[in-house]
Amino acid sequence: MKVLFQLLKYIFIYDILIVDVKYFTHYPSSHIAKATLEFSAKRALADFLFTKYYKKQIMNDNLKSKKILTYNEVRTTKAGNSDEPLVNVKKYNPDITISVDDKEIIYASDQIYVRDEVAKKLARINDKLVDGMRLKIACGFRHPETQKQLFEKEKAEIIRQNSVISDERANELTHVLIAVPDVAGHIVGAAVDITIVDKNGNELDMGTAIADFEKADKIATYAKEISEEQRKNRDLLHDLMISENFAPFYGEWWHFSYGDREWAAFYNKESAIYGECI
Repeated sequence: MKVLFQLLKYIFIYDILIVDVKYFTHYPSSHIAKATLEFSAKRALADFLFTKYYKKQIMNDNLKSKKILTYNEVRTTKAGNSDEPLVNVKKYNPDITISVDDKEIIYASDQIYVRDEVAKKLARINDKLVDGMRLKIACGFRHPETQKQLFEKEKAEIIRQNSVISDERANELTHVLIAVPDVAGHIVGAAVDITIVDKNGNELDMGTAIADFEKADKIATYAKEISEEQRKNRDLLHDLMISENFAPFYGEWWHFSYGDREWAAFYNKESAIYGECI
């Protein structure tokens, strides 16, 4: 499919290039600048059409498949190098509410920070909520050392339960519960653990609390063991986040990211926007 779209793209570009070469040949040099601008506009149009229709197809395929990306799939993408700053998640919308897990405070603070563009997107999402509902965020940027400790603890438990497992397989299984540090979205300020609260500050019923791994059969976004109301609430959160180009992690209904390697893998991009920020 990608080859077909690329072929059509370059056929279109070749066609407009031939037209402009003929234009250069038959008209005075005073018109060349104008012709060059026209070609640039046509090239931009070709790029736009390619991006709009091919990328849209890729995105729809990933959303429809509801696939839980593996560690091996995520690590094929490159880390980004943006120097975009970390900002308070409430910077652009103070109505967003937060609830920081005690284990996150050890290496951070009692506030939640994310990349600037992530904060802007969350602000817009919060504005789309009605009837007094608001976003509630439990985790954004996470110190790399915290991520490492959480990962190693979970990996050790998996190995304890199966002593003959390979290290690579242990990483794969652990990644489903806590991301391998070298591809984790939280340590680059690109991922959030998020839910929605009503006008009274009560969390909508999502079937589990955020990071409630005691209910392992219910934490996947499309788990079969949840009620219709819980599914509708998850769909509301999911669709709002997707509307701002966040990538869902379907293994955890609460986890979304923008600009990290998981996001890049989900949307079929070669590299992430962000890399480690400390």
